[in-house]
Amino acid sequence: MEHNARTDSLPSFLGLRVAVSGGTSGLGLALVEEMLDRGARVAFVARTRERVEEVASLHRGAHGIGRRSGTT
Repeated sequence: MEHNARTDSLPSFLGLRVAVSGGTSGLGLALVEEMLDRGARVAFVARTRERVEEVASLHRGAHGIGRRSGTT
């Protein structure tokens, strides 16, 4: 985990479990990233499985759940 002046002064969420909806873009993705940076264990949900897999592979420690391909 990389530290900088901004995150070093913020509270740690080490040991907390966090759930985020819409975790593959916008505010949801920003929350996934911030919570991981602060030490939380993160689970997120989103609409498409492909995007969930992409985000989870880029953000070690995040676990996602997405709808199966081709469903509405």
